[in-house]
Amino acid sequence: MKIYSPAGSVGRPVHGLAEAPKPLRQSRLVGLDNGKPGAALLIESAGQRIAQISGASWLGVRAKGSAATPVEDLLLSELVNDADCVITGTAD
Repeated sequence: MKIYSPAGSVGRPVHGLAEAPKPLRQSRLVGLDNGKPGAALLIESAGQRIAQISGASWLGVRAKGSAATPVEDLLLSELVNDADCVITGTAD
């Protein structure tokens, strides 16, 4: 007589490794201004410096409508198409 577990077969789960991200020097960086005072300047400065250090391409800052709302669908689509990395921030 065989007794089977109701949970199924027991064994180690199969795990694979996640694909490594490409080097930052091959990336396109875009900043996302969250609409808070001073955010665009901070994001622009940080993005330019990161690009300078890493060799990435800095494509500038894009702005969303308001700090209180999510990014608009059209802008999100543009970010997905145009950027490999997006720099943004939130704080109060």
